[in-house]
Amino acid sequence: MKVKSKLPKGVEITESGALRIWFMLKGQRVREPIGLSYSVPNAKVAERLRNKVVEAIDRGTFTFAEFFPDSKRASEHVDGKTFKEIAELWFKSKLQEGVKRNTQIKYRQLLDQFWLPRYGALPIASFKAAKVKMDLLEDEVLAEASAVRYNDALIPLRGTFELAVDLELLEANPAARLVNRSRGPTEPDPFEAGEVRAIIRSADKLFGTVMADYFTVAFLTGLRPSEQIALLKEDIDLDRDRVLVARSLNAGEVEAPKSRAGRRHVEIIKPVREAFERMLAIGPKREHVFYHPELLQPFSEARPVREVYWERAVKEAGVRYRTLYQTRHTFATQALMARAHPMWVAGQMGHEDTKLVFSTYSKWLPDQLENRESRKIEVAIGGTLQVEV
Repeated sequence: MKVKSKLPKGVEITESGALRIWFMLKGQRVREPIGLSYSVPNAKVAERLRNKVVEAIDRGTFTFAEFFPDSKRASEHVDGKTFKEIAELWFKSKLQEGVKRNTQIKYRQLLDQFWLPRYGALPIASFKAAKVKMDLLEDEVLAEASAVRYNDALIPLRGTFELAVDLELLEANPAARLVNRSRGPTEPDPFEAGEVRAIIRSADKLFGTVMADYFTVAFLTGLRPSEQIALLKEDIDLDRDRVLVARSLNAGEVEAPKSRAGRRHVEIIKPVREAFERMLAIGPKREHVFYHPELLQPFSEARPVREVYWERAVKEAGVRYRTLYQTRHTFATQALMARAHPMWVAGQMGHEDTKLVFSTYSKWLPDQLENRESRKIEVAIGGTLQVEV
């Protein structure tokens, strides 16, 4: 078949004109089809997929079941039991042990909320410690959970894997080394202004305007990743320079905000406005604001944003890696250091009050609050209380 341009490294064309990729795994060259016929755009998609596979291999998180579920290799040396099947067996064992009713309800809720949507269909034998650890770091719901909620969520996860070990489906528990969170809040690890600019530039270089604009909005609004991918064009009000946050997207499911404060109008500044203007001008029939640049489809969850775009943009920028959720912390800390009022910051982020702002970002508050309130009193009444001596 005649190829119009040079193929990217690791991308091949079969005799039938289909694309496949190759990569090295445990010293062996492995070839896998990707289900697309050759075209220049599809070759770029293949290149992106290969980059993800290579990065997963480097991190020790690669499984055929995740990247190539239809491959024969996905079922090699796999018993066939899924995470859901073992999790249900674990839950049944807890009932047989006679755990209290409220504990039963808690375990059921934790499985249904955190683990079955993410892992339910995956073969239990495919799990590795590095993958579980990375997924846990990127889970934005657990990122905001209290220490008690976070630690509780690990109970059914550890228990399911431990049962798999007992059933000889796993050699070791991939969650065994996960550490419970201390009762104190986890300190944010925000990006500095220079790092933000570098990441946005690298996103523009690698993926084009769509993802550069995506990360601009993330850094300068404090939206949760699941809220940002759920934005519709009708939510953008450029006349009032604000955005309505009315929903989030998790595992393909649209969810309403969990609190009254979660449904909110977020004020936007000039760079964000310009980003939205560009996005609104693309495809008048497109309902969502943000979408896959390659697939030209809306995001159904935030995970592809991290795995396909964020990780590569941060690496290309030469910036120390932090999770995608740190864009939200970056907004909050930068706003507070710019002397934004804590109540305004809380409103922008969807908090009911300033409690979380003060408890989470106290490190970034002392300098901006020092003497501010006393100066207000001095201006208001200081002159009227002076006594001549």
